[in-house]
Amino acid sequence: MDLRFAHHRGEPRPLRRWQKATAIVPLVLLAGAWTSSLTGPSLAVASGGVGDPGVPAVPTTAFEQPASVSVPNSASAYQGGDYDLESRSAAFSSTLALSGHVEGIPTAALLAYQNAADVLAKADPTCKLEWPLLAAIGKVESDHGRFAGNTLDADGVARPGIYGIPLNGSSATAQITDTDGGQLDNDTTYDRAVGPMQFIPSTWDVVGVDGDSDGEANPQDLDDAAVAAGVYLCAGGGDLSTDSGASAAVFSYNHSDSYVDRVLSIASDYSMGAYSAVPSGIAAPTVVTSDPSYTGGGNGGNNNNGNG
Repeated sequence: MDLRFAHHRGEPRPLRRWQKATAIVPLVLLAGAWTSSLTGPSLAVASGGVGDPGVPAVPTTAFEQPASVSVPNSASAYQGGDYDLESRSAAFSSTLALSGHVEGIPTAALLAYQNAADVLAKADPTCKLEWPLLAAIGKVESDHGRFAGNTLDADGVARPGIYGIPLNGSSATAQITDTDGGQLDNDTTYDRAVGPMQFIPSTWDVVGVDGDSDGEANPQDLDDAAVAAGVYLCAGGGDLSTDSGASAAVFSYNHSDSYVDRVLSIASDYSMGAYSAVPSGIAAPTVVTSDPSYTGGGNGGNNNNGNG
């Protein structure tokens, strides 16, 4: 979910049976052979050894359900009225900017995006997905796993965890009742988008993969989420090296024209080298904590606020 926008086209439609039936297959990355699972449930244990070759299955038909959802372009969507999203964006720019609105990318995130692009190049060479597009989505969705007091650790995991607001029909969101028993989003009443790429739990159930062979498909792990995002974007057979193909793929990820424009603008900057790799484990400026179950200290933000 773009952490600032929100419009959603009603309840997500059920995913087709074939989409749930994609087989557990091994996955190879440049850094070594990893395994992936394209089946639910959440945090599924991958099968096969780390030496197994293979690539993830990419659906030939585009998904009907978006990967993430948007929230309204106002702070009213966040249960903490003093949270100024524009000020936060400006703080990012002044702290880490190299040029324009583009700032540093944590090393762990950069590796995750590049590895995911390599995986998809093997899985679907006609897709022509490049890492800057994945990185731009990661930037817009969660500032590369650093939203709301989170940090991205050396393993690429957002901590304490990124959770969207409850999708309960208020604040111009869709109403999506719980689909995962709270396993992914810590909410047994309504679903929330989760992790650095802000997947809806029901979508993660279909595309979630174990991208680093640690035994689980975890949406808070950018190694996993970036590959899952790549599978989602490449579904349907578009050529993402073209403007029209990239636009259509990003719109399928989040049904917002302004979202598409922002992602493509950032991707263009990244493609031209307007970024730097910065150390992982450093939080960007923020004032709230996003995990509804997190009770730690931090920045004096509102716990249990459901921000995302």
